[in-house]
Amino acid sequence: MKRPASDACAIEDVSASVYSEVRSDKPPEKDDLRLLSDGKYLVLFNISKMNNVRNLCVTAQSFGYGTIMVGQAHGTLEEKELKWGPGTDDNGLDVQRTSSMSNLARQLAAAGMPLYGIEIMEDAKSILDPALMGSVPAGHALMPGNEGSGLNAPQKRACTSFLYIPHYGHGTASLNVNVATGICMHTIAFPVPVPVSLPLSLPVSASI
Repeated sequence: MKRPASDACAIEDVSASVYSEVRSDKPPEKDDLRLLSDGKYLVLFNISKMNNVRNLCVTAQSFGYGTIMVGQAHGTLEEKELKWGPGTDDNGLDVQRTSSMSNLARQLAAAGMPLYGIEIMEDAKSILDPALMGSVPAGHALMPGNEGSGLNAPQKRACTSFLYIPHYGHGTASLNVNVATGICMHTIAFPVPVPVSLPLSLPVSASI
């Protein structure tokens, strides 16, 4: 996918259509999530490598995010991995599960909580864009894509808007999924404008 042609382009907020669609669907299933109005959540779906899943969970906790895993992939995480890694407390990592992307979208919509997809695409907004600084609400969710293919179609439909991380060189087509997610979390946590002299867009096609 191409990088956005201009960082002046606005985030395409598809929340109205997404909320309308999910609210007309069947009621939430019994696997309801515990969502706080000012809570921050990392959504994991279609992440291939267990090592990346573990690292993402620890990164999420370090920035005050709970983790929502969609589906039954990596089912041993709760059984064996929740106390993995430095920085975890006696209660382990904060991980919830829900059965499907549609169920996740319904519950986020009911809570009025936006879901930001991390992806290089035409609709995405650079995390260095001044208009984005400080505009992310306290209660929100972030979702990175697959290590190789990025966000799939169901994930994109569930998102209310998209973020991308500008690159300044051609050393790699994309960042490691945990690195990219951590950069987005840090930028949201510390929304201080950064002087940038290099262009925010480069002619590179890639997915994070």
